[in-house]
Amino acid sequence: MAAPAPAAAPPLVLDAHADTLDHVVRAVARSDFLPQAVRLMLTSPEHLHDPELLYRTRGVRGAGGTTLLMRAVARQDVARAAEILAACPTPATRAELLACVNDGWLNALHIACDDARDDARLDEEKALQMVELLLANGADPLAPCRNTTTWAVNHAIHFAAQWSVRLVQRLVRAGASIDGKPDGDRWTTPLYLAAGKGNAPVVRALLSLGAPATSSSLVHGVKHPEVVRALLAAGAPVNALAHHQLANDLSPLMAAAYECAFESVEVLLAAGASVDLRSVGRNPGSGLTALIFSIYGESFDSRVVEALFLAGADANEKENDGGFTALHLLAILKARKPWAASAARLLLQRGADARIVDQRFCNTPAQWVSKEEHGGELHQLLLEAAAA
Repeated sequence: MAAPAPAAAPPLVLDAHADTLDHVVRAVARSDFLPQAVRLMLTSPEHLHDPELLYRTRGVRGAGGTTLLMRAVARQDVARAAEILAACPTPATRAELLACVNDGWLNALHIACDDARDDARLDEEKALQMVELLLANGADPLAPCRNTTTWAVNHAIHFAAQWSVRLVQRLVRAGASIDGKPDGDRWTTPLYLAAGKGNAPVVRALLSLGAPATSSSLVHGVKHPEVVRALLAAGAPVNALAHHQLANDLSPLMAAAYECAFESVEVLLAAGASVDLRSVGRNPGSGLTALIFSIYGESFDSRVVEALFLAGADANEKENDGGFTALHLLAILKARKPWAASAARLLLQRGADARIVDQRFCNTPAQWVSKEEHGGELHQLLLEAAAA
């Protein structure tokens, strides 16, 4: 008599909202269940071609794009992450899991290094342990974010550079690049991002590791005097133009004047920054000097303007597009600011001529003050100065 056929294995029930380790172990380690696991984890037929979804879970923010490994990494649960990686049946599946990206285009190593979160800051020691685990299992420190349509950060080191010296050093030892994006875009090098965050220890660490002290990093870090000092000490060019958030190419001094960063203005001037350089670009205008940028921002610091005048700035220099002086642009753009009248008074005291007409419309500064502001302090001040 023939032996009875073995009983069929019970079907695997995979809870779509589960976050328990036995689910991922059973789904990944027991290949007999993989097709059914895939069917149960998918939410719509059009995703069937995507093998990454094998490792994804639902019921969390970014649903459909978050693996259980990513969730363990985000919680800094090193033991859980190690178990999940150990459950992968082959090196190929482990590599695929490490390469998976979420809806924010981040893989597990990116998440381990990313301290830009709303709920809580990362623990640096746990972050280091997690990075060690991921690298030991084959995570690629040069894996970029896949969103190439923006100028956002690209590699794990770009995230780490914004907060942790030790993570940066570890990633560099693992082969991370300190010199920018794969396409050579130098706006978003790790040094550029560290400078913008004002993280002077990371800036110094990257410089010691060989990162070039670029003008773009100096322009991006002007709000932070310690960063400015570190970059200048490493040889950053004080009078080179670089891209700024205004979409112009500015000198570091122009950027510092725009940000009303008085201490950085003093440091840059002491290092030989020129007050006569002009910006390049069409937005907000061409040929703007540091003095013009000092009244272009959302705030105003008379100490910045005084420092520029002491360094030889000309109160009547005109920008290139329309022949507007600082006084013209103050009347056009900042008449409603509470500091507009005091800024105009300072410019006039330092030699600004209220009778100069611009080259495009032949208006004096007073004629540029909007009708709604006629009779106000700024308007009256400019009229009296023009009549003197």
